[in-house]
Parts: sequence; structure tokens; C-alpha cells
Amino acid sequence: MPVPQGKAGAVFPGYTVKRWACSPAREGCLMDMPLVTKGDPEQPAILFLHGSGVSGWMWEAQLEPLSSRYHCLAVDLPGFGKNTAAPWESLAHTAEQLARLVATRTRTGSAHVVGLSLGGHLALRLLADHPRVCGDVIVSGVTTRPFSSPRAMRLMYAAVMRLSTAKVVLQMSARAMKIPAAYMERFLEDMRTSSPVVMKAVFEEVLGSRLPEALGAASGFDGAAHRVLAVAGSREHPKIRAELPDFTRLVSGAWAARVPDAGHTWNVEHPELFTRMIDDWFSGHQLTPGLARVE
Repeated sequence: MPVPQGKAGAVFPGYTVKRWACSPAREGCLMDMPLVTKGDPEQPAILFLHGSGVSGWMWEAQLEPLSSRYHCLAVDLPGFGKNTAAPWESLAHTAEQLARLVATRTRTGSAHVVGLSLGGHLALRLLADHPRVCGDVIVSGVTTRPFSSPRAMRLMYAAVMRLSTAKVVLQMSARAMKIPAAYMERFLEDMRTSSPVVMKAVFEEVLGSRLPEALGAASGFDGAAHRVLAVAGSREHPKIRAELPDFTRLVSGAWAARVPDAGHTWNVEHPELFTRMIDDWFSGHQLTPGLARVE
């Protein structure tokens, strides 16, 4: 049901917030998926997919300016934000639910997709498994190969999670990621309430994730019909930066680019540049000035 705009509990004040539901009789169906929409449904649609530990609010700075030209949809993924009660099954399972959402909640049954971090992995899985609901795709901050030292990463993850309940640690993390003060309370709330079971499951899956083979030319993927742009900030984890060229090598028709002076959550760090990048790519497959193409 729609949530009255401006009331306490709305994810984005002044936006339309709905619960997207599907029949429980449909196998593997999520019970609900909170969905924020903005813009004219007659315009081309964009689906925004957030990263782990946060929720759909992270796209607020993009939804507002883009809503004049696009129908913007931002979900809270299973285990996060207003969707903390939902279980996490897998990237493939969640992509299936997102495909149903796009098919039923957009005018054409398809949408461009923007995903950051976990959302980027999901965007690629959605494109690989359900290309009919996808237009063009932008992913940011995504690895392309399994981590070579999973044991060390698990130990590091466990240490971080033990400290993550302390507000001062979360505030330090937010400052390191350059989360603006306007978003600080929502960031802290999401980090406090995100399902630890889901966080661990997501971490384990991403730890061993690689680019879907279905996106390669050898698999018949139509890179001209689904133009993929992969980007990474200059201050991202070294693994993300090092693997960025994999997109142009392994994904048919893909482009890749580095973003100067940008960290992992650069959509809130440099919102205007991120927004221009989306519009430039989806409106004409142009790389925004200031981004450095990676061959």
C-alpha cells in the first residue's frame, strides 16, 4: 500500500513509497519489497540497486534530478532498510524477484539498471539471467573474480562486524566513506538494523563471485542491445580497481572508466557527477567528461 507522503517512517519524504508484493503461491517469491518511485511512469525507467548495509535512500541525490526525464525506482533489498525481515537466498534468487518487479511495475516491462557494490553484482546477475527486463546497465565498485585469500577476508570481516555495533565506529566508517552529514542518521540506522545473517550471506556470496559467463560474446550476449558501463573510484579497494579492465575484456560491448578522487560510495560523495554519468550513458552512451576510460 502507498505510504502517505511526509509521514514518519517514509523512506524519502515527499516521494511515493509502496510495498511491492507478489502472490505467495509463486515459488520463491519474496513477501514484499519496499519500492520508492519518482517521475513519470511514461518515461524510460531506471532501477536503482543499493549496496550492502544501506538501503534505497542512498539514491536520493540521483532520483530527484533524474525524475524529470526518467521513471526512477529504488528498492530496499532483502535484509536491508525497510526490508530487514526478508531472507537473503542468493544473487540469482533476488535477481529473479527484481525481474518480476520490473516486468510488472514499468510501462514497457524493462528498465535501465544502476547498481553500486552489492547492487552492481545484482545488476550483472539480473542482466545475465533476465536480459528481457534490462536496458543498459551501469555498475560501480564491483569485483570480477573470487578473492584469492577468502580465509583472511573472513577474519577481517568478523573483526569489523564485532566493532560495527558501536556508534563511534560507525561514525568513523561513515566519515571514511565521506557520507554527507545529511545522510548520517539514515546510514547509522541502516547499519544498526541490517540483518547480520543477511550481511554474512551476502559477504560469502560476493567473496566467491565472478562475472557471469552469460555476458560474454561467446555466450551470444548482445552487447549492442545492453550497453554496460563499469566504473570504479580512484580510492576504491585495490582489487576493484585492478579488475576493472576485465569488463572490457569479458563483457561484450562493455566500457570501463575510473573516477578521479572518488571512493566506494561516490554517488553520495560526488552526486552531481554520478547523476551526469547516468544521464550521459543512458541517453546516448557517452562517457561523462572527467571520467577516465579504461581499455
